[in-house]
Amino acid sequence: MKSHTIIWLSLLAALVVCSPVLAASVSGSPVTPLAHDHTVLQRTAYGFAPPPATAPGTAQAQVKPMVAAGSWHVVGLNSDGTVISAGDNCCRQRNVTGWSDIVQIAAGDRHTVGLRSDGTVVATGRDALGELDVGGWSGIIEIAAGHTHTVGVQWDGTVVADGFNASGQCDVGAWRDIVGVAAGQDHTAGLKSNGTVVAVGDNSRGQLDIAGWTDITGIAAGEYLTAGIRSDGTVVAAGDNSRGQLDVDGWTDIVQVAAGWFHTLGLKSDGTVVAVGENEYGQCDVGDWSDIVHIAAFFRQTVGLRSDGTVVAVGNNYYGQNDVGGWTDIRQVAAGWHHTVGLRSDGIVVAAGPWAELAKWNLG
Repeated sequence: MKSHTIIWLSLLAALVVCSPVLAASVSGSPVTPLAHDHTVLQRTAYGFAPPPATAPGTAQAQVKPMVAAGSWHVVGLNSDGTVISAGDNCCRQRNVTGWSDIVQIAAGDRHTVGLRSDGTVVATGRDALGELDVGGWSGIIEIAAGHTHTVGVQWDGTVVADGFNASGQCDVGAWRDIVGVAAGQDHTAGLKSNGTVVAVGDNSRGQLDIAGWTDITGIAAGEYLTAGIRSDGTVVAAGDNSRGQLDVDGWTDIVQVAAGWFHTLGLKSDGTVVAVGENEYGQCDVGDWSDIVHIAAFFRQTVGLRSDGTVVAVGNNYYGQNDVGGWTDIRQVAAGWHHTVGLRSDGIVVAAGPWAELAKWNLG
């Protein structure tokens, strides 16, 4: 049984489970927090999720509280392995009451996925396209929820996927030696242990043109975009460049990338942030940010987590999703279509947007 090293705090490997439609992010060698023990987070579904504390399938698996944000709902993982939710429930995406022994959660557009400590997977929500057909999965070490498809990485480096497959985005059966996956709108990318990348699905914007990529330590997938971080801190990107969101050639010392709808962000090793692409709502106005340890991008919004546990946000604020000025002691952030969620070190959850009151949970 093969074990893969997950790159949360190093450049040894990259288990990147990224978002689907409107945003994605991936860490290479993250900035070391200065004042707080922040978890460096990856993009899963529409929010950010740390990996399981201990590999699934082991008796010692520990649950680390986390939050995940779907397009219109929020999910929280309690320290006892149970799950709670808030927001829209039009497709039963919040029906998680009976879940137990969960070590990771992911939230898609209208569905929610949970990884159990024994390596099996549960899912609820919209299933019109088979995105909930995970009942037979086993040996899973990480999950990702795309817009309308679900992806799982197995112990042996193979990958499983179910859901919408009109463009072949679930055709991952032949993949081997995979250490990370990224799910875009209608495409899926996989990072191999040798630093190369494979991809399947829609290629109408060139988002699968990754054949020449080498020495990659992390990948991310946006709506029509795929990005990769090299071990030397440079970035490569393929896909839609209608707003200049692929103009990353001059970036150096990058430790994380995040992709919104039409903009791309890079977190540098010194804690500053660079951005390219559409800036209609000010989502690229990050030039004065400093001491950032993690970035998140969703639709036309950008969020940054500082080393002191405070949060900054720019971009579309129609629903008040950028009103994070009073947040403190935050160690994880997640962003949905019209809401931003933060998890404090004491387990308390705070939120900006229409569900600010609903999401005040204590995850333990």
